[in-house]
Amino acid sequence: MGKPDTKIPYMTQKQMKEAVIPKIHFEEGKVVKVEEFCIWNCIDVGSSTYTYSDGNYSESHIDPEHGGGRPKPIERSRLEELAKANPGTLPLHKILGADRGTVDQIVANLSMNVKYVIGDKEQYIRSSKSYTKRSSAK
Repeated sequence: MGKPDTKIPYMTQKQMKEAVIPKIHFEEGKVVKVEEFCIWNCIDVGSSTYTYSDGNYSESHIDPEHGGGRPKPIERSRLEELAKANPGTLPLHKILGADRGTVDQIVANLSMNVKYVIGDKEQYIRSSKSYTKRSSAK
């Protein structure tokens, strides 16, 4: 009798890199949701979702081991604490509720890539601290 196949399908580096790109969702020109992702044991993806609506913030988390939680209301100060504790990540307190121009400026100063989600379309935004504004063709 042979051994059962117990090989776990680990994610490749490319798959992991793509899986953790944050998504910034816009509605009517303003950010209403930000999704951040993390890799679990090189085989699965967990997420944190932060939303903004009518001046109120909420957060929820999903992980492969424990499932997902319902969105819970949070104060803006929670988002400020996250930004302070995790420099180099998206400053959620500045992004949620902001317009596209403001978000473009914030993302340009981070060394990370993001995806903008507008309607049902995703737009990949490559960014770095050496970002220079693209000139428009005349």
